[in-house]
Amino acid sequence: MITSLSGCSDIYTDIEMVFEVKDLPSESKQLEIKTFSVSSRNRKGITTYRDIATIHISSKGIYLDSGTPFSKKVFIPTNEVAGCAMTCFGTDDQHVDFLIPKTGSDLMVQSSKALLNWCWENKKPMFSGKSKREWLYNKASLPPASEFVEQLSDRKMFDEQRKQSCLGY
Repeated sequence: MITSLSGCSDIYTDIEMVFEVKDLPSESKQLEIKTFSVSSRNRKGITTYRDIATIHISSKGIYLDSGTPFSKKVFIPTNEVAGCAMTCFGTDDQHVDFLIPKTGSDLMVQSSKALLNWCWENKKPMFSGKSKREWLYNKASLPPASEFVEQLSDRKMFDEQRKQSCLGY
């Protein structure tokens, strides 16, 4: 007999401990995407909730329900997301990364126009792939927001950095 407790993940528990909520905040948009992954600069590995999750976004933040027993619902306020980055496995498998310094977490969700617009509209810089890797794996600091003033005032520059981030640059 094999027992799996898919709701038990130290990586996700770190987020639950800080951002647990009981109810979905009002004025949010549910995404069709039902999968997200979380990795951490404080723990090894990655936890993925595939085809069972509920994800909502609003200008106030990101709401997650992993859809697993024993897991808690979380709401990550917009001001707790330092910025966005990309993880790409070819042109058809692209993911937006939301970097969350308070928990040392990288929340990765399949890319969509709504998520990229969320990053842009909430003035979250699109970090380079190198910055994301250095932060996540080597515990380096993320570049200061002041370095992204030009990127965050020009959507074309933001989109170009998204492409570069997807390539790992």
